[in-house]
Amino acid sequence: MKILCYCEADTRTGFGHYSRIKNLQKILNENFQYSIITKNTRLAKKIFKNNKIIKLKNNIFSFLKNNSSKYSIVILDPPYYPNKKNSNFDIKIKNFFENKKKTKIVIFTDETKASPKYCDLLINDYPGSNKFGKFYKKFNSKIKLNLGINAFLYPKCCFVEKKYKKKYDLFAAFGGSDSKNLLNKFFQEIINLSGKKVLLTNIETYKKIKKFKNKNLTIKKICDYNNYLRYLSGSRFYISTPSNIMFEAYGLNIKGIVIPTQDRQHKMGRYFHNIGLVKCLKNYKSLNKNHIFKNFNDLKLANSRARIIFPKKKAYKSHLKIIKEIESLV
Repeated sequence: MKILCYCEADTRTGFGHYSRIKNLQKILNENFQYSIITKNTRLAKKIFKNNKIIKLKNNIFSFLKNNSSKYSIVILDPPYYPNKKNSNFDIKIKNFFENKKKTKIVIFTDETKASPKYCDLLINDYPGSNKFGKFYKKFNSKIKLNLGINAFLYPKCCFVEKKYKKKYDLFAAFGGSDSKNLLNKFFQEIINLSGKKVLLTNIETYKKIKKFKNKNLTIKKICDYNNYLRYLSGSRFYISTPSNIMFEAYGLNIKGIVIPTQDRQHKMGRYFHNIGLVKCLKNYKSLNKNHIFKNFNDLKLANSRARIIFPKKKAYKSHLKIIKEIESLV
């Protein structure tokens, strides 16, 4: 069975869309044949080594118009959300969905505000999306839904019983590109926090801060997903933006501090904050730097009282449900 996956990764969108599709491929049937269509073919060839990589020249719908019949399933993980700016995408996906023949559509999203979805299967891992079911069904009565925090495609390491050796007290990473340069902005505050730290950064920032390396401060260039998970799982706490790391750390029973750079991130971060998994601070523009020190100490104190218990069985059942639903589309 042939599957086409549309996803993007760049300094603006981050690398979460690539890792989500990669994790999906790991849990699906090994006999599936995947093609990845993306603008960033250079990175895609490194990440999806056994996949056919297709350069996206115009837009995804121009390609689908002439090629969708080649694929049993089209998986869309677009790097943007429905709004006035992207209204053309919404109209085109509705038209494609209503006029397609055999090809089935799966959409991944973490939208925090429900919008009509025209697909056969929707996977929304925003923790509050459990409340969106009736809204989605209103516009598409036959849609299959997998919603909520357990709809996230957790990496395999979250389901093993192995205890990871904690080499670091703090892991700091602000996305693959750190587009707002947060590590640079809060560097002094972060390295003054107590304990051993590992910082993961882009090449530009790495050149500026590598001279500060010492026995309690490890500084690494941006790395592949498996090594990123190794650093995260080997740390007691983390500091980042509200992104996929909140889910991955939840699966590894690790709490952290998150600093939003946009309203959608703040809403996601506040949800994790309210269920006790992170300390979500103010937007980076208005953040008092002393808050990092205070909240890190508060986090350590809170962690000694109540630890995270990741519901592995429930999350794994959600994985199995996603597998069955995608396979049942054919």
